[in-house]
Amino acid sequence: MTNGRPEQSVTFYTISSDLYFPGFVGMLNSLRLAGHNEPVTVLERGMSPKQKAVLEGHCTVVSMDHEVTNPCHLTAYPSQLDTSGVVVFIDSDALVLERLDEAISCARGGKICMYGDPETFRSFPEWTEIFGLRTPLRRQPYYNTGFVSFSV
Repeated sequence: MTNGRPEQSVTFYTISSDLYFPGFVGMLNSLRLAGHNEPVTVLERGMSPKQKAVLEGHCTVVSMDHEVTNPCHLTAYPSQLDTSGVVVFIDSDALVLERLDEAISCARGGKICMYGDPETFRSFPEWTEIFGLRTPLRRQPYYNTGFVSFSV
């Protein structure tokens, strides 16, 4: 119990393919070595049957028939599943070097935890025209979707 409420479950989500499979296995192993035994769900984008078999018993592998050229456009896929509790979306080739308790605690408290990109002010003037904006984009810190935790 936290603050008189039952503690929310945590699930890690990612996207991987046959090309990113070694990175995903590294990420999965790093989660376990950091002490995270929570469930991991991976949206597979073209893994081989052998790769899927290797993952059996270690994580949940899901497939979706969405035609996209950039897998980043699929980062919201957990919303299409029976998702509850705390969602931790992490890039499939990231390595976890320590427990993520602070980010999970923030999510349980109703906050969104994201990773600030090292490229502090990522912006492209073309975005104003591409997105049909009335004014140029303001310059502000950029956060990427390589790590996001929040409570459903």
